[in-house]
Amino acid sequence: MLNNFIYMESLNNSPLPNNLPPDMWEDHPTTPPSPAPTPMSAPPTMSRPAPMYTVPRTSWWRWWLTLIIILGITGGFGYVASRYWTDVAVWVANLIKTGPATIIDNSQSDNVDDQVAWQQRELIGSLNLMKPVLTSPGQPQPSETPSSLARYYKVGQFVSGPYQDQDLVIAALIMFNDLGGPTRFYYFAKNSQNKLALLAKHSPELYEEDGIDHNKFTIDTSYQIARLFFPDTVKNPRTNKEPLVLVSAKQRLSSDQWFDELKTKLNWQKVFIDQMWGDVYTDPMPTDIWTQEDGLLPTYGFYLAAPDGTVRIYKLVASVLSSQANENIPFFSWKDGSSSTDAYIMFEMTGCGASNLAAVMPPLLLDELAPATSPSYPLKVYELKDKNHDLLKDLFAVARTRFDNKGLTYQKFLNNHPIFFWQDSFGRLIKFQNRKYVPLVDGCS
Repeated sequence: MLNNFIYMESLNNSPLPNNLPPDMWEDHPTTPPSPAPTPMSAPPTMSRPAPMYTVPRTSWWRWWLTLIIILGITGGFGYVASRYWTDVAVWVANLIKTGPATIIDNSQSDNVDDQVAWQQRELIGSLNLMKPVLTSPGQPQPSETPSSLARYYKVGQFVSGPYQDQDLVIAALIMFNDLGGPTRFYYFAKNSQNKLALLAKHSPELYEEDGIDHNKFTIDTSYQIARLFFPDTVKNPRTNKEPLVLVSAKQRLSSDQWFDELKTKLNWQKVFIDQMWGDVYTDPMPTDIWTQEDGLLPTYGFYLAAPDGTVRIYKLVASVLSSQANENIPFFSWKDGSSSTDAYIMFEMTGCGASNLAAVMPPLLLDELAPATSPSYPLKVYELKDKNHDLLKDLFAVARTRFDNKGLTYQKFLNNHPIFFWQDSFGRLIKFQNRKYVPLVDGCS
């Protein structure tokens, strides 16, 4: 250290040479050097050492604090990335492929679109749309009438259009002044003076004997609420070969009903979420084979909630059947190499028609099945091992009641593959029955 100081001291006290080049960084011209003066002996003076540059000292605790902050930031980023990176990556990938997706959260009580601010249904006072029940002179009105049982619900408020600021009301009315008649939902726009306009695009058709007082409202035959029209097809996220197709709720339900009440009553299970239309539900798997004595048969469809609280019903298209011209003929070959030319149905059938949308069997029935196709065939189709199984004998008994099956023997019945089974993309084991052996529809007369 002392040697360094002496060296620096000698450098500071040594004379500068006169032949240095001009300073290139100065912003003014450098005057040429003047001739060197004649050396003279200078009187002895005390030279003062030039100040030396020293690195400023920093307290050690500042370094440690800086290091801790850096580690904390990087560690926090690493934790967030490890936990949410997959979701972010999926979101970015979807954004690149399909653009921003609209996700409807059915758990929210309010949902606003460009026509209606939706809300959970709210019971309101009677609008007195049902006619009084006619009774004999002197007889009082019964305690329960279609008018007394009618219910009126506010499900939203219009935010634009001809009914802006008016309430959207659903009237749940019992038809035909008959307490045993079906309940139907009628849609009305109601202003602050309780004047009503029936929205015919969303309501059942009016009849002269429907029990409704048609003088209580006007009828709008053109206005419609876009959000209440669901698509004809919903994509099946598990396979494109088995889309879900819209069916009329009125064909499946004896009365119009609310989604949340059906979901609770029938114990619907959520199976996937559609990005545009929300949660999709279906019936739980059965634990036993259904019989007529069991009463109401589950529909085995797929169910979505509309923003007004009503239900939309879809059915699965079976990829195991040919869909050309609604032939419903199996496109696979049987184990013996033959192909079927008969049509099959995938639902339960009665004399009144289709009883549900899919004849779903309990999963345990798989233990009683054997492959119906070649082991190398990629499609898994099954038939009953026991050729005297109750399902076969019951169908044979029905087949023999048809006029077009006279002389049908049990062996011929078996040779025509009366029943086969297939699992869809949701793991449901579905029974298919040869159409020429199921009950003929007699209209339930």
